[in-house]
Amino acid sequence: MKKIIINKVKYSLRVVLSTAFVFLDNFYIFLKEIDTENIEVQVDSKNNSQNLEEFEEEFKDELKNAKLRQDVFENNRQNREVMIYTALYAKDDDTKSDIKKNGN
Repeated sequence: MKKIIINKVKYSLRVVLSTAFVFLDNFYIFLKEIDTENIEVQVDSKNNSQNLEEFEEEFKDELKNAKLRQDVFENNRQNREVMIYTALYAKDDDTKSDIKKNGN
């Protein structure tokens, strides 16, 4: 069994969970909160052919990717809200202007 310590200040629980989800097909993954700042990830292979040392590097790479995706998601939140608002309510404004033009 391999243990990896992850700093919760740097990587949110959501990022850790999404990273762990990627590897669930081939590994058993257990998360344990050590203290307020750290999470311990315990990993064991579902079949003995998986190299746990290689897994650690892959897990850390995926952790960085998941953090980047989460950061981009958060940074683009306002843009998504504006686009959704425009998509939902711009059509109503066009309909209102059509009604005014037709005199109805």
